[in-house]
Amino acid sequence: MPFQVFLSHSYKDQETVAAIHDQLEASGINVWTSEQHPEPGRQLSDKILEAIRQSDALVVLLTETSSVSQYVHQEIGAALLAKKSVLPLATFDVPPERLGMLAGIEYVRVDLDNPSAGVAVLSGSLQKRRDSKQQQELAIALMLVGLLLLMALSAQSD
Repeated sequence: MPFQVFLSHSYKDQETVAAIHDQLEASGINVWTSEQHPEPGRQLSDKILEAIRQSDALVVLLTETSSVSQYVHQEIGAALLAKKSVLPLATFDVPPERLGMLAGIEYVRVDLDNPSAGVAVLSGSLQKRRDSKQQQELAIALMLVGLLLLMALSAQSD
């Protein structure tokens, strides 16, 4: 199963969101945003909660606009409730008191005019998480194969 992150953001930050999306996708991380998955007629909150549950982590772009968005903070809360890692990218104009539930969590500062450096740091962290998930999945698959072989050998000896 591919490693996927949910990108929480304000719709007013589309240009930066597109740059972050493209840079993460280029590094092998699948990025989910609501704009890229239109489902006319579906309840938006249901769609977002499902996407958060199916994602491996939540990346949140905290800008002056998104840091005061109730929706963004609800997405953060939903991710924390679902025991997902939350990785914040915060612009330099966001004061620490606007981090809400993210207070005390390490975050990456990002420049809206040139987000590449901050996104590169985030990408490295996500790639490590992806690699760890893949190793865990491989270990589980190998254990299952071993169990099946033991069962088959046991059945043959009976």
